[in-house]
Amino acid sequence: MINRLLCPPANKEPVKVARVLHYLYEAGSLNRFEAAYKLHDTCLNSTISTIRNLHKIPIESRSESIKGYQDLPTICSRYWLSRSSAIREIVYWVLVKKYGYIPLTDDKPAA
Repeated sequence: MINRLLCPPANKEPVKVARVLHYLYEAGSLNRFEAAYKLHDTCLNSTISTIRNLHKIPIESRSESIKGYQDLPTICSRYWLSRSSAIREIVYWVLVKKYGYIPLTDDKPAA
């Protein structure tokens, strides 16, 4: 399955869980510092836990070392969605049906 693009709902700002899930779906991966800067999520580990437990969506992760304060190494987790088309299909429909995201492409196969 090729990623189908989604647009956030126009009538309200998406909740944090939806913003993170949408970012992972369309943009790839995040660590806690990127999430704070890009999505205003200051507790990404809790958001990921909510996605895993509430929606039963497996989010993959690994530890990474990045430059922190005074260039000292800081260990954090990087999170991403599986490339599995079945999981990506579930995420797509969770964003559309639960959080009101709008498909930007036609879901019908080309003739």
